[in-house]
Amino acid sequence: MKIKLTSLFLAIIVLVGVFCGCSGGSNTTHTSAPVATDTAPTQTITSPDETGAIIGEIPGFVQEDIMGDMITPYEVPEKGINVVAVGTYNGAYIEEIDDVAVENVMAIVVQNTADKPVQSATVTVASASVAEDGTETTNEHRFVVTTLPAGSSALVLEAEKKSFPATETITDISANVTNCESFSLNSDIISVSQDGTRMVIENLTETDYRMVLVRYKNYTAGNVYLGGITYSATFDTVAALESYDQEQGHFSEGNSVILKVEIVE
Repeated sequence: MKIKLTSLFLAIIVLVGVFCGCSGGSNTTHTSAPVATDTAPTQTITSPDETGAIIGEIPGFVQEDIMGDMITPYEVPEKGINVVAVGTYNGAYIEEIDDVAVENVMAIVVQNTADKPVQSATVTVASASVAEDGTETTNEHRFVVTTLPAGSSALVLEAEKKSFPATETITDISANVTNCESFSLNSDIISVSQDGTRMVIENLTETDYRMVLVRYKNYTAGNVYLGGITYSATFDTVAALESYDQEQGHFSEGNSVILKVEIVE
């Protein structure tokens, strides 16, 4: 086996000649680092399915009564996104690669209720409070989720690590959503396997490829993906009929699920 170690990169990738479902558009991916042990799922947890989130089992998340006159689950009109729960989160900040510890960061649990995957979505939660003198204070909270399969749910943390002011209530929830037809593993071209925290790929064809990108997400208890974040393992210069392996800091068998494979000529 030829061993090729390549660096992962943090970027939105727009490339020509990609063989994949959902090619083009926004796709937030991040380089890997060790998953924090206080939020890492165990080997007995299975990847999320369409049965919905189990709110009380999500590590670090506490649902809060801050919806005002709004009711969860809240269906964002005509977007195919439900905000199932709103609350606070304590633990590793899973939306960035360094997993710094945070406290009382605002968090939401979202479910893709459409029959197509979400390629990318930004959910905006507006809130307001009124002082005794009648002065109104407003705020916005932004949540970004990528590569969310149809029917599945994700715990998503506020993009700027904002907490939710205790004196405010939610007044509106909106979303911008980009869906696609499907995610492709391109399994007839590239074989992907897992060996602990290592990812192994094999080019099954007699064609050389300039790059292969493997997109994956982590998951946790509560039947949710862990963060809106999508990670990317990048293999450069993949020769015909050759195999390659890489250590992935945020990737491990039983904790991660590969959602799509992109191939660049």
